[in-house]
Amino acid sequence: GFVHTNTVTASASDNEGNPATANDSADVTLTNAPTLIEVVKTAAPIQVTEPGGNVTFTVQVNNLTIEDVTLTSLSDDIFGDITTSGHDGITTTDCATGGLIAGSGSYSCQFTAFVGGDAGFLHIDTVTAVAVDNEGTEATDSDSANVEVVNAAPEIQVIKTADPTSVPAPNATVSY
Repeated sequence: GFVHTNTVTASASDNEGNPATANDSADVTLTNAPTLIEVVKTAAPIQVTEPGGNVTFTVQVNNLTIEDVTLTSLSDDIFGDITTSGHDGITTTDCATGGLIAGSGSYSCQFTAFVGGDAGFLHIDTVTAVAVDNEGTEATDSDSANVEVVNAAPEIQVIKTADPTSVPAPNATVSY
């Protein structure tokens, strides 16, 4: 909303020394730059063996403008608020909101959560970030990460014991 006014004044004289002066002004109105962020979410590992396991998700919020923004929200459509642990399967997190992301800068954090299901299940979840600039202009972006649940090969173990483990020859009864 700020209007910058610039005035130029020119002075001249003719060949007889008569002076002439003129001026003109131009106005430039400053407008709010659009606030724009980009969210990038990745998962490690991208596969878990059924019935499931812990996956560490990395979330990066990039500020695509030259103006600083404040991160106001980080939420996940499956895990909810990713800034706190101990709920919805989140075991650990270092994600936080309220911090400033400098112009053209980025913020990155990680949270670990349990991903499970039967073999063939594709876990897809989306994190959404919200940021606001100093004029209150809000920006929102989302990104998804996929984790596949793969088949676990069946495993068995056979343990055989004898009781007693030694007997006199030629015949004795042994329980197995």
